[in-house]
Amino acid sequence: MESAISYEDPRIARHLSPAETTGLLEHHPNGQARFWGAKPLFDAQMDQLRAGDLVLFTGESRLRAIGVIGFLTRNENLANELWAPTEGERGWTNVYSISHLIPVSGVDYRQLASSVGYAPNSNFQSTALLTPDKAERAITGLNINVEMFGVPLEPEQFETDAEALVALTSGPGQIPLERMHVTDSAYDLPERTIAFRRIEALLVRAYVSSLPPGPVTRLKTGAGLTDIYVPATHELIEAKRGSDIRFVREALAQLLDYSTHTHDEIARMSALFPSRPSKRGVGLLNHFGVDCLYYDTQAATFTRIPAPPEAFVAIRALSTGTSVPTATAPEATD
Repeated sequence: MESAISYEDPRIARHLSPAETTGLLEHHPNGQARFWGAKPLFDAQMDQLRAGDLVLFTGESRLRAIGVIGFLTRNENLANELWAPTEGERGWTNVYSISHLIPVSGVDYRQLASSVGYAPNSNFQSTALLTPDKAERAITGLNINVEMFGVPLEPEQFETDAEALVALTSGPGQIPLERMHVTDSAYDLPERTIAFRRIEALLVRAYVSSLPPGPVTRLKTGAGLTDIYVPATHELIEAKRGSDIRFVREALAQLLDYSTHTHDEIARMSALFPSRPSKRGVGLLNHFGVDCLYYDTQAATFTRIPAPPEAFVAIRALSTGTSVPTATAPEATD
């Protein structure tokens, strides 16, 4: 696993089915990948893994690296080609590729055990699947930045975003992807990779085209250039390429920053996403007076979840340093 190997090498390729070759190409289009695996004893645990899961590699009494699982398969012939079995013993059967691998230093077994909730004398010598709570504890305890690995914080949201991307770039009346003249990126899913030119630009173009006729601009604020400003309604909009909680946080922070550093009138703030964020995400936006806009693939249109008017008034008052209007209690009468 120290270095990538070519799965197009005849010695490897002869053990791959067409579906396995396709799966590897989707995760490793350059024809090379790092591989690791597990013996049949761990079949049940391996069956629970999915592309995008984090994996911790240990050895020499320390945590050596953190990676992300790419393609998974159960192929004993492939495993035997990759790792020759010990004479008289059955070899490995489970094989998975690593799509990201980052070396780690300074974390010994005692520190690792503390981070994942294991006994202090744990030796980490065999494959182990962490329960969700232990996985969360490991990410927090080891200070793993999952965004650095390209791992979605809300995997189900990641797949929904991809479906929205497909809908926005296909079908009658939709905006062709080729018209987007911005930087190329890649949108990865366990079963497919969709190439796209930044989805923020795609969302902006699609949303603007759905508005009634009229000028749509961008505001140059002291904190940067906004994605959309609609002069007719004085609405400030920030678009994001994903809908999971980290993108919700980014959109919220940017809108509050922009609105604080502009003298233009702001009567509404909205965050625009490729699909509906989680209940938690929508609640966070609305709490701070921001509407949630998202593309509804079923209705093939954009949907708005408005924030309570009083929340917007309160946050604007805070941003502009003005007082919040309050109702005056009626005077008591005899």
